[in-house]
Amino acid sequence: MATYQDIYSYIHDSLAPDLNKYQSGNLGELVKGNFTLPKEKIKSMPLSSVLSEASPDNREKAELLYYSSAFVASNEASPFSLDDASNCISCLNFIKQHTNELDLEHSIDNLIFSITDSVSEAQTIEVLISWILRLREIVSQVAPHNIEPDEQWIKIRISALLWDLLKDRSKDTILKGLRYLAKLKKNNINLENLESFFVDAACDWIEDANDFNGIKQYMGEEVKFDIDGARIMLGIIKEIDMQEEEYKARVDTLLEKYNFIPAEIDENLQGFARAQAFSSLPSNILIEQVTSRENIEIIGEAIYVFSRGQMTTSIYEGVLKLPGNNSVRIAIKSVSHPNKEELKTSEDEAQFLKSLSGKHSSFPLFYGDFYDMVEQKHRYNLVMELCRRETLFDDIIERKKTPRFYTDEEYLRIMNTLIDCVVFLHSKKIYHRDIKPQNILFTMNWDVKVVDFNVAKFLDMPTVGVTSTEESIAGTVNYMSPEIREAYNNRAQKGGNKVKTKLSKSDVYSLGLILLEMRTLGDITDVNLKNDQARAKLAGLLNSLTPAGGVNLKVLLENMLKEDYNERINSKSLLGHIIAGVTEAIN
Repeated sequence: MATYQDIYSYIHDSLAPDLNKYQSGNLGELVKGNFTLPKEKIKSMPLSSVLSEASPDNREKAELLYYSSAFVASNEASPFSLDDASNCISCLNFIKQHTNELDLEHSIDNLIFSITDSVSEAQTIEVLISWILRLREIVSQVAPHNIEPDEQWIKIRISALLWDLLKDRSKDTILKGLRYLAKLKKNNINLENLESFFVDAACDWIEDANDFNGIKQYMGEEVKFDIDGARIMLGIIKEIDMQEEEYKARVDTLLEKYNFIPAEIDENLQGFARAQAFSSLPSNILIEQVTSRENIEIIGEAIYVFSRGQMTTSIYEGVLKLPGNNSVRIAIKSVSHPNKEELKTSEDEAQFLKSLSGKHSSFPLFYGDFYDMVEQKHRYNLVMELCRRETLFDDIIERKKTPRFYTDEEYLRIMNTLIDCVVFLHSKKIYHRDIKPQNILFTMNWDVKVVDFNVAKFLDMPTVGVTSTEESIAGTVNYMSPEIREAYNNRAQKGGNKVKTKLSKSDVYSLGLILLEMRTLGDITDVNLKNDQARAKLAGLLNSLTPAGGVNLKVLLENMLKEDYNERINSKSLLGHIIAGVTEAIN
């Protein structure tokens, strides 16, 4: 069977003997030039213009040539848009009806790969919904295909954005979330767990705003009733049609008291964001513009200092002065060493941060970098978005003192964000290699940010040999995967040791340990060792887990923490657990 690229050669060879039949028009150019016509021109070329160059005997071949060319041009478009996806689906639908030479399964895989890459860039719920609908069009218009893992990934990205809305439980925010959920429901995109959280928040708001129990009036407080707001919310909740008895009874009570205003929910989401498949980068005038210490004011002493040998790393809080008497709070990470060559890893970290800046909400914005000198040392300065001083590590330590466990809502919000972040990184072939609570920061608004890409790597081969020396093994001992921890422990053996792993699976293991520690607030020290005592300790922690918001955490974390990396779940397959609360990993 041929791939879609082979269609080119197939039709080219068929038409080659008859080239003299064609004028110097579009089809002749396409064939003679071996399809070197600019892709945008191919994609936009009117079919009538192409067919006008074909003889009746070759018209079907000409159509195939046109549609296969258009498919390739659309599929390789950069950036790949929703309209490009629709063009690809239309082309594949035509080709499959007119030839058996197409390897349809392979072509669909190519198309889904393009979609997946674009989904990782999308940052609005509307765009993400539209991508789900495009995936479903492949199945309905082209051929059956397993799109469940890809759809689950998009659902987790939608869930993460909806979780962010829940942080602000104002009337407008709750209404916005409810409308999204109603639209999702009408398009058979179910996020039942989030529905319950939003309906619960809506009922709380209705009862509080309208003094449902009369407590405020009893206490002599003035109440500004919002009956219309309550009725609008209840109308949308009716569209969502919650079936859980706990919520249904509560909603029915409110409906009986306030009635409802019928909701107008737009069922047709096909056209959402067609004009703009990707949300634009944040409108931040600072990106890549900071090239010196000029206009930077350092506030106080360093908030973090770490020295190893002749290298010192310091983090400062500062203010960057902007035109028009404006300013912005920033963080400056300064790394100094007498030998400038030793600072290359810091430059590498900046490149990772620069490539991720504005592409995903879980990474600090990159504002610039520069070199200067301090006490006869070269100093590399990385300027970025300021986060809170607290890390997830600090938060876990404080909670362990009481103990004060994370609520389901708190836990799921952080878990969803971290999984979405790791899936995004891996979709870009970036592997962090040092995921730990100390590298997870909170912003002033308690948004999650993942930092420290000093040991991150691009690209992932099926297996990566890791020599057991202190320099070559990346990560932090308690959060290493078992295979990396084993290599670390054997690093002193004569001649060293090698371990096979997959960087993506090591990241998944590290994240699994963080999620286990967050949920149990237990001691995870040495559970990543390959011995019976460690296995028993890990099993005890896993057996203590309870579900969160419908997610079977025991099954999820068991799959993330498999000792054998070949059996360990991959990052993309995590999404099925998060959305559906399923009990088996999606492979």
